[in-house]
Amino acid sequence: MTDSDLTQSASELIQHIKNKDISAVELLDKLLDRITTVNPDINAVVTLDEDRARERAAAADEALEKGGDWGPLH
Repeated sequence: MTDSDLTQSASELIQHIKNKDISAVELLDKLLDRITTVNPDINAVVTLDEDRARERAAAADEALEKGGDWGPLH
């Protein structure tokens, strides 16, 4: 998955996770890198809870490995 793939819709990105093309943690890392790059100029993200986001992404990956499905925004 390349940085240009980040312009896909949320449902498309979720499908990549469910297809195991990318993990939720890997996608989160790419998104956080993008925020770091772009946000200083546009200030769109005012508050960011990176630690909690990492915890949830890891939990989502673990659930998927165990056959779990958290729904359309897994």
